[in-house]
Amino acid sequence: MSETPMTDKTMRERLARYHYSHEYDSWTAYAGYPWERVPDSYEGKQHAYKSADFILAIPEIKEGQELREKAESGKLVEKRCEVCDGEVQPHDDYCEPCRLLVNTEEDHQADELTRHQGV
Repeated sequence: MSETPMTDKTMRERLARYHYSHEYDSWTAYAGYPWERVPDSYEGKQHAYKSADFILAIPEIKEGQELREKAESGKLVEKRCEVCDGEVQPHDDYCEPCRLLVNTEEDHQADELTRHQGV
């Protein structure tokens, strides 16, 4: 089985195939017919696709799918604190305790600089 990237379309296709083969026409699905040649039954492929759409509409599944796509594309990069390697907000370089520490050190260095310059 080849490794296909898991997109919304491929996830929908896999769910529809699984649902169709297990619920509606197990004889033809298990007889080895290709998915494209399996005849539509009473509820058939369209119902299988609708079922897949309902499953993919569940918020947790949609969120997981989006996270998977971001991770595969390299866009899911968690920012870490430069000092302690803790979690930070997307717009910060430091976590809250380290930001206070760094700001205090920078203020102290600025005070030392102005004192040495005689300002």
